[in-house]
Amino acid sequence: MRPIATKQTPIRSPLNYALGTKARVRILRVLTREPGGPFSVAQLAQLTGVTAQGVRKSIEGLEAVGVVRRIGGGKNHRYELRAEEKLVEPILKLFEAEDDVT
Repeated sequence: MRPIATKQTPIRSPLNYALGTKARVRILRVLTREPGGPFSVAQLAQLTGVTAQGVRKSIEGLEAVGVVRRIGGGKNHRYELRAEEKLVEPILKLFEAEDDVT
């Protein structure tokens, strides 16, 4: 495979960063489908089967793209989708289409 000619960034290639790993997709599924949000890292780890460290790393990427926002401060951070972000609606549609197939 050829190397990418243009450097990829969250601004230029947001879907690469939003959907780039299974952990991010699992987190997005929880944030779009599970009641009871916003969610802490511990809750996301439990619901997704991803380690807390993996959740934190994935959340960083989702925040960089702008589809997830942090609420609270200190050790009480919680995370939710940013419904107003342009990419959230297409992501929701992808999950709906996935439901239709399965």
